[in-house]
Amino acid sequence: MPGGVPPGPTSTTTTAKPTTTAKPTTTTTALAASRSCGSPVSGLGVRVPGEVEPLDEGQLATAAADADGAPVAVTAVDDGGRPIVEQVDGATQDDLHQQLVEVARRLAAEGHRVVAVEPDRPVSALGAPDPFRGVQWPLDRLPFEASWTHGDGTGACVAVVDNGVQRNHPDLVGRVAAGTNETDEALGAGADHATHVAGVIAAVAGNGVGVSGAAPGARLLDVKVLRAAGTGFDSWVAAGVVWAVDHGADVVNLSLGASCAPLVPAPCRTAAMEQAMDYAEAHGVLVVAAAGNDGDPDSPPGNPELNWWSWPAAFDWPIAVASTAADDSRSPSSTQASYVDVAAPGDTVASTVVGGYAYMTGTSMAAPHVSALAALIRSARPSDTAAQIRARILATAADLGAPGPDDQFGLGLIQPAAATGA
Repeated sequence: MPGGVPPGPTSTTTTAKPTTTAKPTTTTTALAASRSCGSPVSGLGVRVPGEVEPLDEGQLATAAADADGAPVAVTAVDDGGRPIVEQVDGATQDDLHQQLVEVARRLAAEGHRVVAVEPDRPVSALGAPDPFRGVQWPLDRLPFEASWTHGDGTGACVAVVDNGVQRNHPDLVGRVAAGTNETDEALGAGADHATHVAGVIAAVAGNGVGVSGAAPGARLLDVKVLRAAGTGFDSWVAAGVVWAVDHGADVVNLSLGASCAPLVPAPCRTAAMEQAMDYAEAHGVLVVAAAGNDGDPDSPPGNPELNWWSWPAAFDWPIAVASTAADDSRSPSSTQASYVDVAAPGDTVASTVVGGYAYMTGTSMAAPHVSALAALIRSARPSDTAAQIRARILATAADLGAPGPDDQFGLGLIQPAAATGA
């Protein structure tokens, strides 16, 4: 599998930047700056002295007491306004105070004024941009990233019940907490479909590699219930759901299903799967399921001949997810049915696959966007129950298509900001 995303259609939404208040500026005397890379810079602006007052020794004592064992940053300015910052650490409060006094006296003797003594805040390196983030139109269309200020999925556990995740993928390393294999084939190195779903949910963001997940802080369970080729049995899926519930899943993603005519659902509506859905609901685990890819662009909604229903999405507990394109239209293959709850981006979605990255289309790609949103809500609102998370996702969806609920989009397109409170 190639390491790059193949060329494909992309879409971005451009909006005017909001008017902002300018940052406070420092009064300077303009001088010409002479710059040469690697050489000292001369001719910088000079700040007018007298804007700040030096700290006294009483404030130094207070700073030492407030530090609570952490190092302290001492900031001084010289007569031209150039900052001088030093870190001071001490084994005890008294030791720290004594060192602060000595540093302050030395700086004063050198003609500088100490203007701030404060805890030295830890920082960490920010990741490089993900090179394929630019083609992830779902993250441009919906403000998943803005919602990370309330929680990026950290603390949430999402089970990818599918055909096996490539756990050592560079964009998924460390994201899978545990897994199981309910099939009749070896676990292997993962498969494209499950790996793609996993990347939509929790690919590492800002690591300079590939794509960004919609909930990059979430942990995953790799629950293999389909063979690598994508085939399996209802009993395997049901067993995988139960395993996920028993192993700490907050959300179960089911980008899979079996299709039957709505008038003859018996072959698809099995007791095994119904019990698994009931088990998840009873134990407070949210289930998100792909609505199906049996839609027909020429078929009216609800046509029993051309719009077969997909199970387990058609059960009551799962959130059944339809697929949209970048212009908010229904993806042509997305199933139209009365059980559709919401819609999410699923058309030409870039994500991880075994050994690289690729585009995929379908409700299988839409469902993990909703699972990611559920993880963000869990992270932002850890006391919410699964029923409350489900209700928030449904209640905040933005209506698409005909006014009110419909067979194409359900209640409408998911809204991460509204659902998480961002």
